[in-house]
Amino acid sequence: MDLGTVAAHADDLVRSFDATDMDVKADGQVEALIVPWSRWVDVVEPHPTESGFVSYRESFARGALDAAMGAPGRIGLAFTHSDAFTDRLGYGVSLRDSEAGAVALFQLYPSVREKAQEMLATSHRGMSITFRSLRPAWQTPTRSGVDVQRSRVALRYVAATDCPVYEDAQVLAMRDQAQQLREVAERQRQKRARYVQGLELLRSSGIDLTPKQAAFLEEHAELLTT
Repeated sequence: MDLGTVAAHADDLVRSFDATDMDVKADGQVEALIVPWSRWVDVVEPHPTESGFVSYRESFARGALDAAMGAPGRIGLAFTHSDAFTDRLGYGVSLRDSEAGAVALFQLYPSVREKAQEMLATSHRGMSITFRSLRPAWQTPTRSGVDVQRSRVALRYVAATDCPVYEDAQVLAMRDQAQQLREVAERQRQKRARYVQGLELLRSSGIDLTPKQAAFLEEHAELLTT
């Protein structure tokens, strides 16, 4: 599978890094470390099949982006996490391996060069990648507390961001998914509340609850008042 032509998918993952070594050149070229090798960080994501979240450690192995290095021109540079045509800033010129990680060189489009150069030199100093994991083939583990090393990934595009997730090698959770996580948690709370209210209605009507239902009602009794 060509790493530069992977279609958008609901399971795409996003990782953002503080690109402190970004070099914005006068000729409209931008060079930055887009993926550091073997940097273990903590990640928090929605559980892939159940409610709730999983937390795990993750790193990228050296060579994880080797396939993308064969076709750097297919790697687009976008504004924030949008792959829309109007948010494209440039295209890849080269992607090379280094001791620190994968280093990309982009050429900015002339029509957006001036604004993009100012933005990359000031506010948008982070680099973010959107990708799918190929090895391991699954995207998010089903249990917390595991170590996941991505040894091969399908790179969709790179984005300039003003809100890098990994700062000083510390994860601040998936900031770009924070609102989504809050919405998932709220839907789960509302679902539990409706179930608790239904159990209370049954109990108050004189219908005997099963031990499991009674235990659930007792555990979540506070939801009756919300």
